[in-house]
Amino acid sequence: MAPSIQLTSAGAGDDSGDLEDVRLLDSYDKNDVNDDVTNRVQVRITGMTCAACSNSVEAALMSVDGVIQASVALLQNKADVVFNRNLVKV
Repeated sequence: MAPSIQLTSAGAGDDSGDLEDVRLLDSYDKNDVNDDVTNRVQVRITGMTCAACSNSVEAALMSVDGVIQASVALLQNKADVVFNRNLVKV
């Protein structure tokens, strides 16, 4: 049986001081996209237990048409996603 993964909005009670949060999208170049049509959202992900899980979730997010960048932090159970809001709904 495949593990169940649930995405939920990251709440304000999270550790926002985590260095991992700062590094999630270090490679994301804001000059590559038009800010008028892009959004960035951080979501909580439950059900991941290993690096293979986080890689699979990241690959699944990147396969969505309109997702520009996705970065998954296994230990923080979070994903940071940059997307074209004309193609993807939160």
